Amino acid sequence: ISVTGVQTCALPISQEPGYLTIKGKVVCDDAGLSGAKVILIKNGTKADEQITKSQGRFTFAELILSPKGDEYIIKISKAGHVTLKQWLSTKVPANKLIKYYPVWTDEVELFKKVSALEKEKTLISILKKPISKFSFNSRTGEFADDLAYFSTIKARIERLFNILEADEREQYRLIVAYRLKK
Repeated sequence: ISVTGVQTCALPISQEPGYLTIKGKVVCDDAGLSGAKVILIKNGTKADEQITKSQGRFTFAELILSPKGDEYIIKISKAGHVTLKQWLSTKVPANKLIKYYPVWTDEVELFKKVSALEKEKTLISILKKPISKFSFNSRTGEFADDLAYFSTIKARIERLFNILEADEREQYRLIVAYRLKK
C-alpha cells in the first residue's frame, strides 16, 4: 500500500487538518490482482469499497489527519484467496499536522487458500488480526510500521509455512504442536 499525504495550505492547525491518500496495489504471484475487494472501515463502519482492476490498484483519498484521529481497517479479499487486514491510525499531534506530508509504500500480497481444512483453519486463525499496523510516530514525525507486531505475525506465518512444506504425517504433528503453543 502506498500512502501519500497532501496539505492544502498553511492555515493555523485548528482551521486546517492534514489529509492522507492511500494508494495501494494488491498482488498475487508477483502480478497485480484484478477483482480483489478492498474495503475501508473507519472506526468500525464501512466507509468505502473498491474492486481492483487488472493492475491490482486501489486508492482511498483524503483521510483526515488530526490530533483525535480515526482508526481504519483496510480489508482485502478475493474468492479463493485468504482475506488480509491492515490497521491504520490517522492520529497526528497538533504540532506535527502542518509540517507532515506522509508517504507510505507497500504492496499487499494475497495468497490462495490452502486446500486441506486443518491447514486453512490454522492460517485463518493467524490472519484474523491485521497483518500489519502503522500509525504516526511523534518521535520521528512520520508514519511508521509497528515492527514488533509485524514480527510476531511473521513468525506465526513462518511456522505455518514450515507445516505446509512438511509431509502429511509431519503436518498433522506440527499443527497439533502449533495449536498447543497459542
